[in-house]
Amino acid sequence: MAKDPSGRIPVFCPLCTPRCGCEAVVQNGRMVALEPDQSHPTGKALCAKGRASPGLVDAADRLLFPFRRTRPKGDPDPGWQRIGWDEALDDTAAALRRIAAESGPEAVAFAVMTAAGTAISDAALWIYRLINAFGSPNNCNASEICAHTRAMAEGTGTGRAAGRTGSGRLDHIGRSVPRALEAHPYRVCGLVGFGANLLLSHADAGRGAAALRALDFHVQADLYLTPTAEFADIVLPIASAWEREGLCVGFRLDQNANELVQLRPAVVPARGETRADIDVVFDVAVRLGLAKHFWNGDVEAALRHSWRSAGSH
Repeated sequence: MAKDPSGRIPVFCPLCTPRCGCEAVVQNGRMVALEPDQSHPTGKALCAKGRASPGLVDAADRLLFPFRRTRPKGDPDPGWQRIGWDEALDDTAAALRRIAAESGPEAVAFAVMTAAGTAISDAALWIYRLINAFGSPNNCNASEICAHTRAMAEGTGTGRAAGRTGSGRLDHIGRSVPRALEAHPYRVCGLVGFGANLLLSHADAGRGAAALRALDFHVQADLYLTPTAEFADIVLPIASAWEREGLCVGFRLDQNANELVQLRPAVVPARGETRADIDVVFDVAVRLGLAKHFWNGDVEAALRHSWRSAGSH
């Protein structure tokens, strides 16, 4: 939680990959502006999206509490029922365990928003860890056009491989739609969404809506009740980047920037009952029986491990 009701707080903007250095201007406990931090390696300028950050925090249509659907998908009135976090997470874990037991972990897809245009970078690696520990090969991931060209430029200029490498657990959005509708090569029965708005990220939204209606279970963690979240069985309210901590190990600009490690504090209190993505990941993991992969649910212990690992290289 933010400690000071007013002042200028050094932070970095996590709303896209460069993570520009900046200062959050807080007055009477409210974030009123985000401005460049000229002393930061990436703080020479700040785009319109970053400057609009106070609007993300104060938006009137923010999700502030967990909700459960009580009416069939496609009903004009979902019948949203407010529930507590424990109930929401218990029901989510029970549904995912049931699907995995009946059809295998591959019957669950995960949909993760792009770090090139959102603040998911604060939790992305932990979400991928959850996907791998659960055993699903389905990560419905999207990216921005600018991110792809930047990756290609990095590959050309530095010799680094462009694109995604590592676990190999990447599945394009378009492949999970037929798996939900046609069960080919296997049926996808469940979806765990972290901010990904699939209906607006892929062509043929009508077919995408049909796929979402066909799911046995769908949980969506988000800031807003997006068109995709409207199809969910459970929605989980997520804190904005400015209401939670974030850690950046290296800013990808030059050698000096890449040696900088910065903790971004929460600059204002979280609204309603919103929680950070990383907290949701760890709590779901423990309920799924994956505690040994997530430091028994201790986020601070996991971050300390990450910090030590970064310092050893």
